[in-house]
Parts: sequence; structure tokens; C-alpha cells
Amino acid sequence: MPAAADIADDSPSFDAVTAEERHRRAADAGDRAAMVDLAMLLGDQGRAVDAETSARRAAEAGAVAGMNYLAILLENRGEITEAEFWYRRAAAGGYRPAMNNLAVLLEERNETGAAEAWYRRAAAAGHPRAMNNLAVLLETRGEAGAAETWYRRAADSGYLGAMFNLALMLEGRNEAGGAEVWFRRAAAFGHPGAMFALAVVLDRRCDIVGAEEWYRRAAVAGETDAMFNLAEIMTARGEADAAEEWYRRAAVAGDAESMYLLARLLERKDTGEIYRLAGALERRRRAAEEAATWLRRAAEAGHAGAVFRLAELLERGGRAEEAETWLRRAVSGGNHQAMYSIARLLKASGKADEAEIWLRRAVAGLRPGDPRSGNPTSGAAAPRR
Repeated sequence: MPAAADIADDSPSFDAVTAEERHRRAADAGDRAAMVDLAMLLGDQGRAVDAETSARRAAEAGAVAGMNYLAILLENRGEITEAEFWYRRAAAGGYRPAMNNLAVLLEERNETGAAEAWYRRAAAAGHPRAMNNLAVLLETRGEAGAAETWYRRAADSGYLGAMFNLALMLEGRNEAGGAEVWFRRAAAFGHPGAMFALAVVLDRRCDIVGAEEWYRRAAVAGETDAMFNLAEIMTARGEADAAEEWYRRAAVAGDAESMYLLARLLERKDTGEIYRLAGALERRRRAAEEAATWLRRAAEAGHAGAVFRLAELLERGGRAEEAETWLRRAVSGGNHQAMYSIARLLKASGKADEAEIWLRRAVAGLRPGDPRSGNPTSGAAAPRR
């Protein structure tokens, strides 16, 4: 995917408390750069209408940075035709971010030839993001050699996305040493995906200390799979509270497997010795309720093991019809244990003929030695990638 829209070659940094007044005075005096700076400041504050007014003023005064920023604002609200007009004017004026943004717009509507031409113009002018986007386009159509050249040029210019993409390319052709070098460079400069990828490399060669460090940094930066793998490490060494924390963070971020494993962890906590010894009935009740909530959320997200477990709990609680509904979801996803369960449930409710059908399907779908349960285990066979 092309990188996000370029706003400017060098974004200004001012004290937000006094910047607006200072920019307004300069803009009112005809300073085009101040008009652009004011527009960007207002945009950062979420004041889109005021930002567009100031950007338009700068664009109409001939400021190419103002044209580019106005185009970005217009594109964000769906005014694609006018956005393209201003991108083209700024690009024709030699503004590299506008060349790149125009190329992205053209590529998104499948005008790849025109997009490539603008990527090349921006890249030749030394714009690292355009170099990276050109490399992505070339790699997508199978021109790996040319793509690598541009990835390297962008990476050597300090563009983190290109460092990461180059590392992925090298890893894909089994150049592990070269890939690790670029993962490390990008990770050291704060690229979350590179932090996670580096952690996976270290994890796979059993450097758990190094892997944990980079999983943790990637997780703090918002990488959901890093949160999950960190939780798995904590689980493997028996640190249940730490595992719960990271499963919870990944679950909140929407990871269905983490929702399921968090629910199972909370179920075990609910029946744990500490609860029985302490007699903490309220804490035990809260743990059970939270486990049920996460189990249902995982099931609603399509997690097969969660669907089966939820149905099992509903049946135990006397809610057979709701259990049957969830089991039907599970069997539609190919869960063989659920086929046995729905057959048993249907037989108990007097639907013997349909029960026999599901029993036959379950038997036909299992090879000798296959585990019957579709429930995932808490330990991952390999780190996520």
C-alpha cells in the first residue's frame, strides 16, 4: 500500500498556545508560509473548515505547500476532482509531496501508468516516500530487482517504511541476516512492525530474552500480535497475572484468540484455590462474569473454540435453544466436536433424525487419531507473524 499523504517536506513546530495568533498576524500581512502554517495548525486542532479557508487562501496566493494541504483536506472529505486539481498545480510547481500524493490518488483508481510517472518524478527529485511507493508498485508487478533498488535508496535516506519493506523482501528470499539488519534499523527508530518482526526472528531462534524485549516495545507501540505473543511467553513461564494483562490488551484491541484465552484464564481463576481459601465470592463472581463476556465476544468474532465453549456453558445452564444456535454456528465452521455436541443435544430434545445426520458428518470428518475438540490450546506452536 502507498504511504499516507504527504503534508509538507518540513512540518513546522510552534508553541500551540501562541502560534495561532502569530500566524494570523503574519498571514494577514500577506505571508504565504504563515497562511500554510496556520492552516496546518487549525487542521491539527480538528478545525477543518477554518483550516481549509486558510489553506485555500495560501493556495490562491500561489503557495505550493498550501495547494498540497488544501488538496489533502478536500480529498479527506471526498472532493476528489478538486483535490486532484490542486495536487496537479502543486506538483507542476515542483512540490515533491504533491507529486507523491497525486501518484497515490491515481494508483488508488488503478491509473498505474500515470501514478508510476509521478512516483518516478518525485523519487528522482529525492523524495523518500515516493521512492518507497514506487518500489511497492514495482514489487507488486514482479519487478523485484528494480523494487529493491528503490527500497534501498529510500531506506538509505532514512525512510522507516522502506527499511521495513526491504527487510521483508530479503526475508522472503531467505536472506535472514540482511533482513535482520534492516528490521533492527527500523525498530531502533521506532517502527512498530519492525519491532514485532525482529521479535519473531529472535523468538524463532530461541532468544527469548531478546524476543521479549522487542515484543514488549512493539506491544507498547500498539502491535496486537506482539501483545498476544508476549502473553504466550508469560503463560509458558507461569506468570498468570502478566499473561492476563497482555491477553486483555490484545482482546480490547479486537483479537479474537486473545478474547478466548483471556476468558479461559478467567474461568480457571474463578475456580482457583485462592478464591476458595479467601472466600472472595464477589471477586469470583466478577471473574466468572468477565470470562463469559469475553467468551461471547470471541464467539461473535467467529472464534470456533469460543463458539463451542459458549454453547457448552449455555447447555449446562439450561439454555438449550441458545446453545443449539451457537453450535450450529460452530458446525458451519467445521468444528467436529460441535457436530458431536449438536447431535447429542438434538437427540435429547427429540430430534433423532437430524441428530443422526450430524453424528454421521462428525464421524466422516474425523481421520483416525484426530483430536475431536476444535478448541485451541493456550500455547502457540510458533510465534505469530
